[in-house]
Amino acid sequence: MTDWNAYLGLPHRSLGRTAEGVDCYGLVRLVYAQELGINLPTFTGDYVSDGEHDQIHRLLRAAKGSGIWREVSDPAPFDVLLFRIGAFDTHLAVAVDASLMLHVFQRERSVIVRRSDPMWQRRYQAAYRHEARS
Repeated sequence: MTDWNAYLGLPHRSLGRTAEGVDCYGLVRLVYAQELGINLPTFTGDYVSDGEHDQIHRLLRAAKGSGIWREVSDPAPFDVLLFRIGAFDTHLAVAVDASLMLHVFQRERSVIVRRSDPMWQRRYQAAYRHEARS
């Protein structure tokens, strides 16, 4: 059983990949490694900061097309949720259950919020399940 509280309050850090600080992808990567034993690529050399929305969008698009991730219609715990920020699909969260998600966003600390929160509901694009969980 996952203790989601262990991931609350982690500070936002651009390109962060540890509990010392994470960006949204770093949080996904940390949860996947610690909870599922799945080591996702770091992507740390592929963009300079989490403000590079166009580059992150391209990386996520390539990952979606790799066959490792399958789009799902009903998110389950640990599915990765994709959100649009501005013109690009660049923000990620981890589904805690069917209605809650864990994420970190722009200089804040990691939190669990409802997927139905108006800020996130209107930006939601899709949910993806890793091949190791299918």
